[in-house]
Amino acid sequence: MSTAVAPTGLTAAEVAERVASGQVNDVPPVPTRTVAEIVRANLPTRFNLLLGSLLVVILWVGPLQDALFGLVLVANTLVGIVQEVRAKRTLDRLALISAPAARVVRDGRTRGVAVGEVVLDDLLRAGPGEQLVVDGEVAEAAGAEVDESLLTGESEPVGKRPGGAGAVRQLRGRRHPRLPGHQGRP
Repeated sequence: MSTAVAPTGLTAAEVAERVASGQVNDVPPVPTRTVAEIVRANLPTRFNLLLGSLLVVILWVGPLQDALFGLVLVANTLVGIVQEVRAKRTLDRLALISAPAARVVRDGRTRGVAVGEVVLDDLLRAGPGEQLVVDGEVAEAAGAEVDESLLTGESEPVGKRPGGAGAVRQLRGRRHPRLPGHQGRP
């Protein structure tokens, strides 16, 4: 299904239709460890296993005052878990703040939306220094250059012209062969 997008963009009804049929931008979740994974990673360390086994032996055969190093074992584990959980929460908050946004034209008006709310055939506007959040056709460009080095390995930005050589293709329906998790058709 290929439709020409008018300069006014999609209507609210067309956006709702595409959302209902699942033609939205595929945004993978930010890969961070859960609190349970952090706890599991900090408990069975070599240090904890060695000192834990020595603690059990001392508790079994020795006086209790010789087992005071067990407090160091527990404190070290708790400090490691607390520090990593704090770092995780900070990174999660930073991911929300630095998440890219898209400016789409819908019903003739430009407005900002989250990247996950971009649908198939949306008309997007991008200015200098902005990140392109989807692959698609260049409808209008004035001196546009795109840094595709992460995808192609090119070291220089590539100029883009509407419909001309070097224009980006619209992807629809299937996974892109070079981008894991990317929805589209080459």
